[in-house]
Amino acid sequence: MEVTVYPKQPAEAMVWTPPSPTCYKINAGSAVFKEQKMAGVGILIRDAAGQLIGACSKKIEAPLSAIEAEAKAAELNFQFAKDMSIQDFTLESDSLTLVNAIRDLSPSPLSVATLVYSSVVVAHSFHCVDFAHVGQNGNKRAYLLARHALGIANLWIVTL
Repeated sequence: MEVTVYPKQPAEAMVWTPPSPTCYKINAGSAVFKEQKMAGVGILIRDAAGQLIGACSKKIEAPLSAIEAEAKAAELNFQFAKDMSIQDFTLESDSLTLVNAIRDLSPSPLSVATLVYSSVVVAHSFHCVDFAHVGQNGNKRAYLLARHALGIANLWIVTL
């Protein structure tokens, strides 16, 4: 498995950019609903042309913190990529803390250490996985899908 480390850039300056022609880009986002003690996860898969390949939204009935919800989104990303038979992709998250922990550039927060370790182990089962931080502007659609999860059961959209 190859892992690419991208240079640190200002979070808000980054916007979604297409992956290389042979890869996909997966944006994983989360939203926390403290009052309801729930979280939502949104995942979007796009190809090099920016076309939507698949999307999912999942409600998690647990009182998660923001970083825990982001780590859960990354974990669910791998299952969705596997379900879609995608082997080469870049996973983008707007959580710099999570991306740096997965890349082993900084220690994992204790509350997500197990999920981070699990994500790294599972990433090795794919052909090529990159992890990238993208500002909220580049992850807006995944976040909106995550917010939508509260009002629905689980939503899986697959386009081929």
